Amino acid sequence: MKAEQEMLKLYEPVVKPADIRPQPSQDASITDLKQATEAASKQISKAMQSLPALIEKAEGFSQVLTLQPTLELCKLRQEVFSGCKAKEENNVQNLVPPGEVTPTGTVSSKNPYVLLKRRKAADSPERRRYPLRRRKITLSA
Repeated sequence: MKAEQEMLKLYEPVVKPADIRPQPSQDASITDLKQATEAASKQISKAMQSLPALIEKAEGFSQVLTLQPTLELCKLRQEVFSGCKAKEENNVQNLVPPGEVTPTGTVSSKNPYVLLKRRKAADSPERRRYPLRRRKITLSA
C-alpha cells in the first residue's frame, strides 16, 4: 500500500488543466439564452400555478360530457312519450263517443249526475297490453 501511495505522489498529469474562458463572440448569445430561460421559467411557473384550476374545469367538462348522452336520452324519451300521449288522447277522443249522463236516484252529492263511460273495444292495444281481470262483485247492503 505504501508503494501505491508513493506511486500516486509521483504521478503528475501530462496535460495541465487550464481555465476555460468563453470567447467574446459567445457572450452575446449566452446573455440571450439567460434571458430566454428566465422568461420561460416565469411562464412555466405561471402555468403550474394555474394548473389546479384548469384540472377542476377539465373534470367539470368531463362530467358534462358523460351526462350529455343521458340528457339527450331523457329529451328523446320525453319527445317520444309526449307524442304517444298526444296520439292516445286523439285516439280516445276519436274512438270513444261522449258518455251518457243519467241522473241518480238519490241526490247525496253536489253533482246529481254521474258520467257513464262506454267500455273500450276489446281489440284496443291497451287491452292487449293490460287485460282486464275478472272481478268478483260483492253485494253488501
